[in-house]
Amino acid sequence: MNPRMQARLEAMTTDLSLTPEQANELTQIFKQSRQNIKELKQQNADRDQLRKGREQRKQNILTILNEEQKRKYNENEEKYRQMGKNENEA
Repeated sequence: MNPRMQARLEAMTTDLSLTPEQANELTQIFKQSRQNIKELKQQNADRDQLRKGREQRKQNILTILNEEQKRKYNENEEKYRQMGKNENEA
């Protein structure tokens, strides 16, 4: 896991009070998303396809959160987005 992704995971774990199980699931979501976006870039996907990939990651994250965590996630979403900016460049 790259340093930005690790920092984002740690911030979300703390901010959202994730359980160890949720943190593990989030790690898997990040890894899968990174791989999916990398593949899209290799296929010269357009911006809309990349946006859909990021939106799918968000939906996957929301599925593992309870209602209070979802509220906090939505409040902090821009912070997390900035932390993850360019995380898929490699």
